[in-house]
Amino acid sequence: MEGGCQLVETSTFQDREETSKTELAVKHSNIDRYIINLHAHHNAWRLRKVLPRDITAPVPYTSDRLKLHIEAARQLQKKNPAKRAEAAARAKTTRERKKKESQVEE
Repeated sequence: MEGGCQLVETSTFQDREETSKTELAVKHSNIDRYIINLHAHHNAWRLRKVLPRDITAPVPYTSDRLKLHIEAARQLQKKNPAKRAEAAARAKTTRERKKKESQVEE
């Protein structure tokens, strides 16, 4: 791992008793690196004010946003007609089943 952390096997506990089962856990090393989630703080603007811009600058997900949106729309357009047809078929079978059930009750 990047920070020198290691995976180690640790004992598991059940009802405050140590069991023979083990599981993997991360043993963290002591390094002076911190991760600050600027989207999770109500005062993130204050952190951005203090920290250098190269640290807090947003990183774009893609360089061509329009292309990404067009591709996502194409994929949805391909899926939706099939989903609608499937839903219509299910609705038709349900209507037919209910119609038969109501005829049997009469």
